[in-house]
Amino acid sequence: MQETDVWARSLPVEILSHIFFLLPLSDLLAVLLVCRRWLEIGEHPAYWKEITLDISTNNIKNLTKILDIKRLSSIQFDSDCQISEDNLKQITLSNIISLSTCCNDLSHVSQIQLTDCIYSMEKVDMNNTILEDEQLISIFAVPTVNRMNLTELCMSNQNLSNIPMQTISTTLCRLKTADIYDTQLTEPQLLCIFTEMSKETNLVFLNISFSNLSAVPPAILAKSVNKLQNVNLMCTKLTSDQTKEIFSVMCVHTSLAELNMHGNHLTEVPPGAISMAVIRLKSVDMSETDLTEDQLIAMFKHSETGHELEKLDVRYNEAVLELSEKIIRDAEKNIRNLSYTRYFT
Repeated sequence: MQETDVWARSLPVEILSHIFFLLPLSDLLAVLLVCRRWLEIGEHPAYWKEITLDISTNNIKNLTKILDIKRLSSIQFDSDCQISEDNLKQITLSNIISLSTCCNDLSHVSQIQLTDCIYSMEKVDMNNTILEDEQLISIFAVPTVNRMNLTELCMSNQNLSNIPMQTISTTLCRLKTADIYDTQLTEPQLLCIFTEMSKETNLVFLNISFSNLSAVPPAILAKSVNKLQNVNLMCTKLTSDQTKEIFSVMCVHTSLAELNMHGNHLTEVPPGAISMAVIRLKSVDMSETDLTEDQLIAMFKHSETGHELEKLDVRYNEAVLELSEKIIRDAEKNIRNLSYTRYFT
């Protein structure tokens, strides 16, 4: 054995771990073949978080063997899979920390087994998963002590309107990521969610698009939104008072880095406020928001000075047609990723 081989294989675990984290997956696979020690270190799921294994009708019968793979931490089921209660029990007892059941039918699974499985994960995506009301209520009613693992939850395209408002608001505020677009939330539920969020929350990402937020008091909504880092408010029927308050607070203090306002009317937000607020963020989607020429000019003018803004989407705003080519060209120089529409059909 060469001296360099002896040296490499005797490196401390901490150094090897740091090196392994920097390797592309193809090289990491080669690392596993070097020696038993490197295999034991390199199979840790932390190195393989970007890998998601698809479970289909072809391989679900081998689920037990698949779950024995030490380095596997994330799986997703194809929509045509028949997921059994035993399958969920196996997953609950495995090393899996990320689970996707998008477009599957889990309505036949017991509430207890389903909730046990969900809260043994760190990340769960149940977008368009078929569930019964009782199951949904059970998922959100899990005691706080049992919510320690779960940090990211997607329940989009579900009907969450029957979940008690305090139950859903408490659960959402304890997550870091909540993806709940188009979930038919009621006005009382939304008010409760944002009221609690304005006081205390762990959330950093919220997608609540296609919900009607017009009844949430402007001050509560603005305080909540500006507490988070990434918010999607697409098509949420915001009032002019709400939009003005959101941008007014944003000018003074915000934790936001990314904001999606697509489909909301921003015409009445003062140009000075909207321009000062936008340049504090990294990514803003203001497509189809009825921006005025004055608002656009103010934003583009502010982008000439030091700012955080890297991506700005102002497509489908007719006022863009009124801007001169020089204003557009200057804005393109100052904003790395600027999207706009100059021609409408």
